[in-house]
Amino acid sequence: RLSVRRGVTVRAVGKEYLDDFTELMRQTGLRDGFATRGRDYFAAILENLGEHAKLFMAFDDAGVPLSGAIAAYGGGKMLYLYGASGNYRRECMPNYLMQWTMINWALEGKNYIYDFQGIPFYNDETNPNYGVYKFKKGFNGEVVTYEGEFFYIFKPFMKKVVDLCEKIVMGMHERKRQKLLKNRNKDMQ
Repeated sequence: RLSVRRGVTVRAVGKEYLDDFTELMRQTGLRDGFATRGRDYFAAILENLGEHAKLFMAFDDAGVPLSGAIAAYGGGKMLYLYGASGNYRRECMPNYLMQWTMINWALEGKNYIYDFQGIPFYNDETNPNYGVYKFKKGFNGEVVTYEGEFFYIFKPFMKKVVDLCEKIVMGMHERKRQKLLKNRNKDMQ
């Protein structure tokens, strides 16, 4: 209810908001230290899943996009695929209202399982991404653990090249994130 009191509204929108969503995703990736996908990827999800997927956006009372999410359903289950939030007006907690709106959309379509998807590092309170788990667990869900992933390296040399490239790119993202945090801290002073 806090979001509503602070003038936040959430609604399902069309592809015309994909640029806003992609920018929010970029900000989220920089802030939280992960690589993000481009607009075409998200457009393909919405196009290929058709009526089974929606883009939701949260707006402040001036119409500025605060956060966004893509959800999809099938077989009685709703999947929270991607979520992003900007750095502007985070105190309005738009993501809570967005999740509530998407949960209601799930129930309207008789999708009685709402799957928040991944919860990285849910068993490590010291991890910087532990907040993702706390946010999702706040909706009173349960953790379901699946088998996991298995890797077999077919080309060890190429794996080393890819690992090195990934290390370089992630280092660049981390430097951008640290610069962003430093600038935000200066602005707050």
